[in-house]
Amino acid sequence: MKFYQLLIPVLIFNSALIAGEIHSNGLGGGPWSDSNTWNGKKVPTATDTAVISTRDTVVFDRDDSDKATCDSLYIDPNGALIFKAGGKRVLNVAGVIETYGTIKMDASGDEKDYMELKMSSSDLQNRFIRLLKGSSLAVAGHADLPDNRYNAVFNSVVINPPYTTSTIQASGQAMIDLHNAQFNNVMILAESIDNTGSKPNERLNILQNSFRETAVISLSGCDTPTVLKNTFTGHPTSPPTCALLVQNCPLADIRENKIVGPYETGINAYGECTATRNSVEKCNVGIIWRGPNGTMKNNTVSECTYGIQLSSMTGSIEEGTIAKCKTAVYANGSITQMTSVNVDNPDAKSVGMELLASSMTLLNCNIKQSQVKVTGSPRPEPEMPWVQSMDYVIVKLKGTIPSAAQVDIKTTKLGKLPEGAADPNVRNSPAPVRGDMTPLPGSFVCLLVNSWGIGRDGKPVAAPDYTLSVLAPAAAANAAPKLLKTQTIRPVDTWYCADVSNPKPTVEITIP
Repeated sequence: MKFYQLLIPVLIFNSALIAGEIHSNGLGGGPWSDSNTWNGKKVPTATDTAVISTRDTVVFDRDDSDKATCDSLYIDPNGALIFKAGGKRVLNVAGVIETYGTIKMDASGDEKDYMELKMSSSDLQNRFIRLLKGSSLAVAGHADLPDNRYNAVFNSVVINPPYTTSTIQASGQAMIDLHNAQFNNVMILAESIDNTGSKPNERLNILQNSFRETAVISLSGCDTPTVLKNTFTGHPTSPPTCALLVQNCPLADIRENKIVGPYETGINAYGECTATRNSVEKCNVGIIWRGPNGTMKNNTVSECTYGIQLSSMTGSIEEGTIAKCKTAVYANGSITQMTSVNVDNPDAKSVGMELLASSMTLLNCNIKQSQVKVTGSPRPEPEMPWVQSMDYVIVKLKGTIPSAAQVDIKTTKLGKLPEGAADPNVRNSPAPVRGDMTPLPGSFVCLLVNSWGIGRDGKPVAAPDYTLSVLAPAAAANAAPKLLKTQTIRPVDTWYCADVSNPKPTVEITIP
């Protein structure tokens, strides 16, 4: 017998051991476990690459918790993988997943359903789901399950304790719609996805999900994405990372997320977007904000080394609380206004605010002048001090109050102003009296006055004295209003209004 005759059966035997590429039938698909769904009537095994062909829908109907379903999975354009309802379904992929089509996991109908996509490759470079042009990932779990439980799960199997991260990647012309799902060590990485509705087949909505251990979200260049009511729970030994990163995503809506560290950063945002009613605790930095036109409102940051860091940022921080942080606010090269922010730093060594080449306006904030540290040179704009604190003035009148009464406030000692110029230390004066009080915060006509400050030379500036006058309407046309009472006032720390929805009067005056 010749040598090549011996070699032929050996080659045939070895080819049987090599992983195959198995395609769906091209006739519409069918159940994953049905051999008729696949070409050659061979259901993919752990060593096979499964390919769902164009216009085929394969319904995953198995529980492969303890074994690999396939080596890798590819979905052609207009192909679909759908998890079957009615039991436990675990798809276990030992390699990559790439899709031009649809992956749909809907466990929202029955709380007894359980659906999981498990990534278990021994090669960490192959632990990803790549969403390509025209693809969609739609996931919905049952809402409000007890015991912090989720029945739609993405899981990266840990082979390198304590964490092993997988990635869901998408870059433009893709749809990501995630509701009530759990992600264990799975990172969402999305770039250049439009969520405005102006582009077909592009969506980016991440709502009410649980991100655990090293699972995080990173968004870059996405238009109007929504990240709402998600929870992030870091692992004590996770590597330094950011729970929620949003870069150059105009009009991003970051709302009502809860982040519990340890993370290096809770929320890291760049550019024109909004963060509202988020909670961040036990991170090195609670919130980092960079770039123009940022808005933070009603956020709570606690037990962080730095509560909020601002870098070359313009915008506003409205309401909310910064508690038990070693440095509540650090700003570098920023021009910002903080309004009605409560800073609770009980530690005597803590810093309320540290500024480097920045200018900060504080309106109704409880940061004291002694809690502010300035470093380096001030902003180059000559009219801007390091810090200017402002207070609401809410005046309550007692006694006989005439109809259409007004309260006027002027700086007591003020140099001569140009003709027609307004008092630079006062806003909205004179103010009308409504009932027995001047307008309340939020009315746009509430009285405001400058309080203490820190000048461009870095030295403290004391709050000025003001002359408050209560006026009745003039008795005749072209006559001056009637002066009912005058009083000198000076802003003090107790003017801080902790609850602007139920404010207390700043000043009480009895009309003779």
